Order: sequence, then structure tokens, then C-alpha cells
Amino acid sequence: MTPSKIIRSKRKTLSLTINENAELVVRAPIRLSIEKIQDFINEKEKWIRTKTKLIDVIRGPIRRLVKFKFEAMFMEDRLFQNLPNVSSWLAQTFTTMDKYAEQTDG
Repeated sequence: MTPSKIIRSKRKTLSLTINENAELVVRAPIRLSIEKIQDFINEKEKWIRTKTKLIDVIRGPIRRLVKFKFEAMFMEDRLFQNLPNVSSWLAQTFTTMDKYAEQTDG
């Protein structure tokens, strides 16, 4: 398994992270060899696959939720943009209903 990014710094430990895109990110000491990093990745391959699958599983519902919220906001914006038209239509409808009620009462 190949990491998408190796970040080297003045640290003493080696760490693996799976980011929000399900990519493997490695943080390593500056002088640690690529072979040692690869050995560590191979040792932790089961953990990497489990976490990558978990992120993939979680991303589906999150994408659907974000899409739903976006669509709801879009519909809300359209409703408010059309609110003058809706209130005008309601006023006309109630006026028509009032006229009909006067005709049937009289």
C-alpha cells in the first residue's frame, strides 16, 4: 500500500492517518528510511483497510445528507423569491372565495 502523502518533521514517532478522502497520510521523522516506513505500513495494513472502508461507508450517507440540505435550502430560497407571487395568488383566491360566498348567501 502506498501513502498519498509523507510528511516529514522533527518528530520521534511514526504515525498513520486516513484523511476525509480515505487517503493514507504518513507522518515520519526526517531521517527515517522509506523502507522502515513501508514496513510499518505493511504491518498496519489491516488497520488501514478497515479505516479506509469505514470512511467510504460513512461518506455515502453524509453526501446524501449534504445534498438533501442543499436542495432544501434551494427550495426555501425559491419559496422566498416567489413569496410575493404566492401572497398575490392567495389574496386573489380569498377575494374570489369571498365573492362566491356573497353570491351564495344572498
